[in-house]
Amino acid sequence: MMEAKHGEQPAGRSRKGKLISEKLRERYEAHKAEVSLHMSHLTVNYLRMMYDAFGGDLALAIVLGEIAHHSMVQYFPARGPDPRYAGRLSEDVIDRGGLSSCSASALARATGLPRETVRRKILELEQRGWVERTADRRVCIAPAVSEQFLDTFNVQLVERLLETSERIESLLKD
Repeated sequence: MMEAKHGEQPAGRSRKGKLISEKLRERYEAHKAEVSLHMSHLTVNYLRMMYDAFGGDLALAIVLGEIAHHSMVQYFPARGPDPRYAGRLSEDVIDRGGLSSCSASALARATGLPRETVRRKILELEQRGWVERTADRRVCIAPAVSEQFLDTFNVQLVERLLETSERIESLLKD
């Protein structure tokens, strides 16, 4: 049996480790080219949105994404919402500096980008008002990020994601 590469799932298993039903596997095999087309359309549109939002600098998008992830993960852990933070995430939390911060070194490790590149991207993000420095020179997202992305960018992305999901689901249904 071939071993799965890092991040890949063994054949026949979903991300959560449950067996994919034979029927679903058959439906996928019958429609995999069309499923792939829908997924690539979503991906290309998303990349185009990112390219436009970041002036063609996808490394800038990666650094901001990692800062945002680090800043927000305490409120939305993978295992589900943490009851200790229920109802505490608001514009006030962001405005009062209630988010976790991270260092350029940690960002370089997390993104795989050179540390100097990360530092330059942080400076650009600061100039855009999308990140702020803490007293100890670490960074976290700024309120301007939500103004830039939450109401339009993310809504458009969610709409496209749901449309794509519905198309794929209709192909894979019995």
